Amino acid sequence: NMAAYRAYHRAMQMRDRDASAPGGSAYVEALEEAVALDTSFGHAWAELVTALAFQSSDGQDPEWTLRAEEALAQLEAVAPNSVDYLIGQGAYAYYALRDYDRAHELISQVNALTPSDVNAIRLRSWIEKRQGNFEALVESGREARRLDPRNAALTDALLAGLMVTHRYDDVLAEVEASSVESLNLMRIRNLLGFREHRDFGRLQEQVQGLCHSVGQPDCGWLEHIGNRDFAAALESLNGSVAEVDSQTLSTTDRHRVFTLWLMGDEQIPEADWQRWWEQVDTVSDRVADDPPATFYLSSALLAGAQGNVEEAEDWVKRWQKQRPIDWAERSFRRDEFCRVLGMIEATHAAVECIRDGLQEPSMIMPFFEPYLPFYDALRDKPEFIEMVVEIDGVESK
Repeated sequence: NMAAYRAYHRAMQMRDRDASAPGGSAYVEALEEAVALDTSFGHAWAELVTALAFQSSDGQDPEWTLRAEEALAQLEAVAPNSVDYLIGQGAYAYYALRDYDRAHELISQVNALTPSDVNAIRLRSWIEKRQGNFEALVESGREARRLDPRNAALTDALLAGLMVTHRYDDVLAEVEASSVESLNLMRIRNLLGFREHRDFGRLQEQVQGLCHSVGQPDCGWLEHIGNRDFAAALESLNGSVAEVDSQTLSTTDRHRVFTLWLMGDEQIPEADWQRWWEQVDTVSDRVADDPPATFYLSSALLAGAQGNVEEAEDWVKRWQKQRPIDWAERSFRRDEFCRVLGMIEATHAAVECIRDGLQEPSMIMPFFEPYLPFYDALRDKPEFIEMVVEIDGVESK
């Protein structure tokens, strides 16, 4: 049925253009159109199960989970012994059940049956990240990129896996060998250059050149912060549209709070404080049993920025004790938690946070993180000085 295929192809084009497309209604509607036109279309059913299960992953609306289960039942009915059904089961186990071991088992079966299916390999890498198996994540990233070397998103994913495991020499080799360019790749190239020259002014100039050519939200924010050009950092946020984050403060809002906190003399309107706390309180009511990392982070950030030091540190400690560990969140959010600790002048906790981030997968870069202004209040503290000297010694070897 070519009409069904066109609807399916439309969804695939959305996904290829925008990695966040599976979270949108247009993507789901296109797949629902495809399976309505051809009820035996296994590929479309598998993608629909994946999209619906993804929508259910935050646990906020049981209707999405029910719809995913119904679609999975339809897929089983039309293709019970197929790779498509394995994909549907794996996606449901991953997103809806959060049973990462079962999901990995199912998707590994798909990989064995269809070793050139790049999307299945990419799904496996996401599962491996949730499991905390970052070495496997990197190898899956290499495998996917080998199969589709012109796909910039796959190259970006591989670079992210190497960055989070602190394999900076490997990152540089991949950047130099890459046949594609992307904003992320060019930014990483600049960061690795900073590893050698340690000049925040030069880094800011480089990223400003990149940001002029793209419309990415918050582009250059951290580089402006590093150069202590807070006005430029704030300006980089003003041109972006804050994404809707059902889990708590958006990335843009968190960056705005950090920037205004660093500026010190900037007054945050009471209406903003009220709006931000209302967002956090709303999330608290919905996910009291299993709050996401961004809930703890937003709570700590807002408390710290308002001068409630003990409360801010308590939120960080509660996140550190959260079990089971969501390694995807822990590895990519840790740096922000460390920055809150630096800003509230919790020297020991901030040092331990950075040290742990260098021992575990994280986006904490030893040649970059300790030199950011979030830690300026700690620079004359013996414990912080000792850590910086130790890090510099390791980096120079």
